[in-house]
Amino acid sequence: MGDVCEIAQPDEGVDPAVDFGSIHHAPDGHAAIAEIGRTLPPGALLLFEEVPRRMLNAWAMRTLTTHPRGSRFEAAEFAE
Repeated sequence: MGDVCEIAQPDEGVDPAVDFGSIHHAPDGHAAIAEIGRTLPPGALLLFEEVPRRMLNAWAMRTLTTHPRGSRFEAAEFAE
């Protein structure tokens, strides 16, 4: 187990990277994405699936699930 904000890999040392709905659970999603970016060489593959902000903010998700409120993105923001 590790901390996505402090990945124990060298710069540009990972290819590919996969995120399956976990970045929005990081205490600082922007820092997590930056750290993943640090570990990827130019042209590397990042496969990601994240629940968009609009879904996390929907009544059903707020009422029936427990998700952190800090790190929420729409697709364009995540890709940027």
